Amino acid sequence: MVSTATKRCAKCEELLPLDSFYPRRTRGEGHFTANCKECAKLCAVENRRANPQPSRDYQKRYAGRNRFKLALQRSRSDGLKKGHEPCSATEAEIKEAFSGYCVLCGAEETKKKLHLDHCHETGRFRGWLCASCNKGLGDFRDDPELLVRASEYVS
Repeated sequence: MVSTATKRCAKCEELLPLDSFYPRRTRGEGHFTANCKECAKLCAVENRRANPQPSRDYQKRYAGRNRFKLALQRSRSDGLKKGHEPCSATEAEIKEAFSGYCVLCGAEETKKKLHLDHCHETGRFRGWLCASCNKGLGDFRDDPELLVRASEYVS
């Protein structure tokens, strides 16, 4: 049965069906927000523009609590965009492997975060690298022979 109940939005003052309003979780069933969904979204955007700091603080807290989850999502998303195999590791595996130091040069993580490194052909997780080592591997196209020749060259 389709409900024909309506409510007037406090902001745009339009008479709209109840499914155009968010339910009020704290008031129980049958209670809805004063503003329609569209006006509520606009108010949220305006509020974030007028007072951005709480939103930034929340984003920082969220990123800190979900660091490994976000690193894995970013790696998989970037991999798909660039056309290579996404990282196949689990969140638990990358979290366990994290020591706070680059696995190649041993640089300690500072404000610059370590990068999740994986094989672009197989998706196998290899470890955490500093920006310099990650870029260096990329510049050598992850080619072991090229890395050996470079090592011999600088010796």
